[in-house]
Amino acid sequence: EKTTSTGNRSSKKKIFILLGLGMVLGGIFALRTSNAHPHLLPSFSLTARLDYWRETLRVISAHPWLGVGLGNFDLQPSRYAHNSFLQLWAETGLVGMAVFVGLWAVILRNGWKSISTFRKNHQKWALLAGICIFLVHNLMDFTLFLPAVSLIWWIMLGMFYVPAPRTAAENSPDAVKKI
Repeated sequence: EKTTSTGNRSSKKKIFILLGLGMVLGGIFALRTSNAHPHLLPSFSLTARLDYWRETLRVISAHPWLGVGLGNFDLQPSRYAHNSFLQLWAETGLVGMAVFVGLWAVILRNGWKSISTFRKNHQKWALLAGICIFLVHNLMDFTLFLPAVSLIWWIMLGMFYVPAPRTAAENSPDAVKKI
């Protein structure tokens, strides 16, 4: 009977904590929606990004193949498109995007070749998750164009690319080499 009452108290405590957290988050959202400063409203970020993307697509349609050149992209209200992929396309055109995506593909394919070690190597999983999260995040942001942040991503790509160390059996002279 003690375990039942302890279990009930634990589940009630969890519900109470979740309700409290929900109230705090709801209060923060309510305060933000009634803010006198329009740039602090949650809807401002979304509408501004949509405007940036529309303008970036116009730049892309005017210069689809080679883009406007690295560092030459500049929107009126913002220097960045708030989408790294659209901005890269606008600056380098389809040619630059193809090279960039090709580089990702080579790195990710070679890193993925060590999939058999993934079960044992949690670092590879963490790197893959970080790489994917960075790519998804850059659909809405421009951190690929911030050197301090993108350097971390490139280091993660390099670490993911490095093949897993070979086992002693693979290094033996009797091991059959596959070509």
